[in-house]
Amino acid sequence: MSVRAAVIGSGFMGRTHLQAYSDLPGVDVVGVVSRSASSVAGVPAFGSVAELLERARPELVSVCTPTALHPAAVRELAAAGVDVVSEKPLAGDVATARALVEECQERGVHLFVAHVLRYFEQYVRAGAIARSGELGTVSTVRLRRAVPTPGQAWFRNPAASGGVILDLLIHDVDFLLGLFGAPTHVFARRRIVGENEHVVATMRFTGGQLAFLDGAWGGVNGLEFGCEIAGSAGTLAFDSAPATGLRLERAGGELSSVVEQPSSLDPYRAQLADFLARRSGPPVPDGAAVLAVAVCAALDRSAREGTTVTLEQEDA
Repeated sequence: MSVRAAVIGSGFMGRTHLQAYSDLPGVDVVGVVSRSASSVAGVPAFGSVAELLERARPELVSVCTPTALHPAAVRELAAAGVDVVSEKPLAGDVATARALVEECQERGVHLFVAHVLRYFEQYVRAGAIARSGELGTVSTVRLRRAVPTPGQAWFRNPAASGGVILDLLIHDVDFLLGLFGAPTHVFARRRIVGENEHVVATMRFTGGQLAFLDGAWGGVNGLEFGCEIAGSAGTLAFDSAPATGLRLERAGGELSSVVEQPSSLDPYRAQLADFLARRSGPPVPDGAAVLAVAVCAALDRSAREGTTVTLEQEDA
């Protein structure tokens, strides 16, 4: 029996979700909420969430709106008993993110937060190798991410998007949480020149590991990213510019290729396939998605105040 899926938002990410749903077997894409109420890629369009729910009767809906609009859409869907996929970040502040998770849990609906980096092959394999002990004791992680300055005005409104930290570096924050859990201390510096924004940050974890993050809007022609993980028994690294696949170098100098760059796997399709499979079980709250928002809030505070911020136990 097909799952009736729909999408709220017809921008880049909304269209990405529509395409990924269309590529999955057992999914019937029944509608998209679009401000223009015009059909998107042949999918029927509706002018509001209420109209979508009444006329298309979806069972699973992706929320692909600007961040500030996530909470209202998630709550409306949850109240109707519809399972939700929310694009990251779940919300602009940790209190709202936590409340959304709790509300969906109380209503018995699934809330999946689309931290898609969890499904990029290079990051999946890098994390698995680091956790396996093959690198020995991991001490340092360096992560880089940059995109052209977003064209939509809401991105450049910190109250709407959260800027580079909440909108972009949250990908790398979520990856680090999967490796080490909650950080104990964070420090960040932010520089804004015109419409370009650049953030550098440091995170320290309970086991003494250090992570260095570099994120930017502007200065590049397309998405650029990189990762390097160093441990007592070796290092691994990959980069998009120049395109370098995941390489593992052991302490003795042995070098091996693990994942070629670019990967042929579609992380958005893999992500939604995983969410669909998990609908067969009971809803499980994504505490890491809430923690990612909390860590980003701490990084933002550090950048504003120029101080190291200690994460409180309740944040973690």
